[in-house]
Amino acid sequence: GEVCVFAFVTRLREMAETWVDEDRPGARDGDGNRDTDDAGREEGEAGAHTWDPDALEAELAALAIERSAYEESVHDSASTPGAWTEESLERSIVTGVPFTEKKSTFQGYLLSNVRSVAQVEAMLRALRRNTRIAKCSHLMAAWRIRVSGSPGDVDDTCTWAQDHDEDGEAGAGKGMSHLLRVTKAADVCVVVARWFGGIHLGPARFSIINNCARDMLDAGGHIEHQGKGKGR
Repeated sequence: GEVCVFAFVTRLREMAETWVDEDRPGARDGDGNRDTDDAGREEGEAGAHTWDPDALEAELAALAIERSAYEESVHDSASTPGAWTEESLERSIVTGVPFTEKKSTFQGYLLSNVRSVAQVEAMLRALRRNTRIAKCSHLMAAWRIRVSGSPGDVDDTCTWAQDHDEDGEAGAGKGMSHLLRVTKAADVCVVVARWFGGIHLGPARFSIINNCARDMLDAGGHIEHQGKGKGR
């Protein structure tokens, strides 16, 4: 940050010095002759546009401080707890083990500590950037985010942002969304990708999709086991 600011200020100072030289009464045109019109005008306007090197230096210093403060604020906002970028979010996505059922392949993905629908959208974008996932037949997702209330509150006293995206597989997202509610999973987005293999699975595909989503929730510690609480 300091190197960039120094180079920026140095460049401005050089430009200012060039302007000062050009505006001196003895400045000449391209043929080496003094521009008499400009000279007369400069003499008449003497004092109105007098260059003050000290004022210019102070202005450049103030600009450098302002730029430095801006860069520090950007750095601080990036390191603020709870702040995220698409790159950091992509690194947080957990990928499940793919499995095949009658030539159709399924694979689950999970993102924990989801705080907003914007993060859900960022997760789906990150997955679709993968060339293999981009070729899947359906990329089904469901999310459940606590908007108000704390983890210790009774489920009914919390406000939730919950929805699903079926991506053309009608009924699949609704089933995954129901799974999140019955397991009381919170601040999570689960995704299941399916690559159609040419053989129709019928209603059995919904059980497969739900089981894949449940395995991801269990691996992420979002399912409460009797007598053990939530955890792997």
